[in-house]
Parts: sequence; structure tokens; C-alpha cells
Amino acid sequence: MDTVKERSDKIEEALGELTMQLGIKGAVAEEREQTAVKGFDFEDTVFAELTPIVTPHQDVPEHVGSDTGNEGTKVGDIVVTINPAETPGRSVRYVVEAKDRSMALKKALGELDAAMRNRDANAGLMVFASQAACPVMEPFQCFNHKALVVLDKNELDACALRLTCLWARWTARREETEGSETIDVARIQSLLDAARLALKTAIAVKGDHTKAKTAIDHASRHLDDLVDELRVTLDQLEEAIAREEP
Repeated sequence: MDTVKERSDKIEEALGELTMQLGIKGAVAEEREQTAVKGFDFEDTVFAELTPIVTPHQDVPEHVGSDTGNEGTKVGDIVVTINPAETPGRSVRYVVEAKDRSMALKKALGELDAAMRNRDANAGLMVFASQAACPVMEPFQCFNHKALVVLDKNELDACALRLTCLWARWTARREETEGSETIDVARIQSLLDAARLALKTAIAVKGDHTKAKTAIDHASRHLDDLVDELRVTLDQLEEAIAREEP
């Protein structure tokens, strides 16, 4: 009996420790969700997704969120310098802001203006962690030299970010390429418009597919319940009929 009690006490103690650890982890996770650490994590995600998009063009991405910029602030999380070999002696760049929270459109554009000045950038992107947080309805929308894009942190798909980085690269260099006979500006703009429309349509279809799948899963569960209920009823019916037999 003593041995059994000892084991029981040890099991209770282990469960107590496990419960405490889970509680601590849960509290930390909840606190993390409510603090700036969450935003910093998303900044890392944006940098990780952005890097393989820009480096094939020999563009150079840099984390600069902890560095003070031209205007004495730290606004502007990431700077992408467009192929330095193509522009010796000067830098053409765009700035990227990562946002893991909701923000009004006017404030978002104002912050991008400040980030562009602070990082001496020719274009600016603000990347939101969800469509719900983004102040516009589309996954990518541009406003002159600024753009908003969604990179869903729960379902990473970098297509919208890739489109936005291509747009930013083109926009940042657009002034210096004006009048060039080797660049078909109309075709580039046409392709950007086509890609934006395709992205919008793909996101809409994906949303419809998710809703349909959810409805099918719900219907399947409901069907399983009905079949189980039918089997129980048939069993009861069979038993009732058997009782009536002579």
C-alpha cells in the first residue's frame, strides 16, 4: 500500500508540475500576443519571405528597424537596396514596414511617407499580417509610390509580396528609366495590372474554396451523426419486432 501511495503522490506531483509549466507557457504566449514581441516576430517573417524574392535580382535586403535613420527616428523596418552594381555611387532603395496590427489607411500612408524620408527610399511598402488588419479590401493596392500588401502569417503565401516587391523595384527606378528606349513601360504597367487582377481573383476563389470545404466538412459530420442515429433506431426497431414474434 505504501508503494502504491508513493507512486500516486509522485504522479500527482508530476501532474502538478506539468500543469504549472503549461500555465506559464500559456501566460507567456498570451503576453507575447499582446506585446511588441509579436510584431518583431512578424518582421522576421517578412524578412525571411522577402529575401528569396529580391536576392535573385542582386538586390540587398537589410534589417534596419533598430537603427536611427535620416530624421532621427527608427521608422522603417527593412530597406531593400536595388542592385548596387547597376547604380554605382548612389543608392536606389525601397523601405518595408511590417504590421501585425490594424491601422487606418491615412495613418498607414503617413507612416510610409515618414519611413521613406527616414530611410531615403524611393518607394515604400507596408506588409500586414492578415487581411482583417489591412485597411484596404485587396491583398495588394498601391498609392503613387506607396503600397499596402497582405502576407497572412497563419497561411504563408508570398505571391502578393512578390508582386509588391516587383512593383516597388519598378516604382523606385521609374524616374531614372523614363525615356529609355529599352524599357516597354506600357507592357510593364499592363503586366502589373494583370498580376494584380489575377491575385485578387485567386484570393477570392481560395476564400470560396475554404468556405465550401468548411461546409462539406460540416455536412460530413452531420451525415455521420445521422447514420449513427439511423443504426441505433434500426437496432431498436429490430428488437421491438423480435419481441412481437410468437
